[in-house]
Amino acid sequence: MAEIVLCPILQVVFEKLASRFLKEIADRCGFKDEIKKLQRTLGAIQTVLQDAEEWQATDKSSKLWLSELREVAFDADDLLEEFGPEAMIQENDNSLTEQVTNIVPSLRPFITYLKKLPELKQIRERLDVLLDERSNFKLKRKDGDKAIKSQQKRETGSFVIESEVIGREEDKGKIVDMLQLTAESRANEVVSVIPIVGLGGLGKTTLAQLVYNDERVMGNFELRMWVSVNDDFHVRKIVNLMIESATRRRCDDLIGMDVLQSKLRD
Repeated sequence: MAEIVLCPILQVVFEKLASRFLKEIADRCGFKDEIKKLQRTLGAIQTVLQDAEEWQATDKSSKLWLSELREVAFDADDLLEEFGPEAMIQENDNSLTEQVTNIVPSLRPFITYLKKLPELKQIRERLDVLLDERSNFKLKRKDGDKAIKSQQKRETGSFVIESEVIGREEDKGKIVDMLQLTAESRANEVVSVIPIVGLGGLGKTTLAQLVYNDERVMGNFELRMWVSVNDDFHVRKIVNLMIESATRRRCDDLIGMDVLQSKLRD
């Protein structure tokens, strides 16, 4: 039976789509919207795969769907390689000592990139077709005994390896700026909420982790709490997690809600 193992290659494609280098090329050559459409489609597909991560395909059509999706994902990866700085160096035969970060899209004629635009659209259209066919994607739980039910979102922590995150500096900076304004207005006792929304797989949690661990945020907020909230929403559990995150001590589950609220205020 075909197991779902596509998320890693999709993540690689996501990282390439989010690169500063590709963004600059897209802005100059006028296919920024096409990149965004491709990101949205990939995000929707990755959501389907993540929701099904403990499942496996059991029929011929589902296996074929996975096979076609894998093929398109690798085609997307290969095409995006041609937009990378390494491809530029090879084509222009520049000195290997030249820093890749200093290379700009002007080194390769824009017409070369514009010729790739139909291929980019074709890949996105192929993915759109596969996304429309997902209703035919029949899955069976690997244990074979448990009833089908929606999966809870994974629990997350605040730790992130910043060196492995690419292309999120601009988004992080905007949120940090908003948080700094919030910090300056704390005297008004106004509670602000800054939502990060988007399709699954686009890196919302990673972005939140980057903001949470930013030095400016740590300097402006004496107390920071990280709480992971999934579909199994319980106020008491969330309050417990907030207290544990703030104190770094386990909170007694037997404590009443009134005491929990007092601890949280303290």
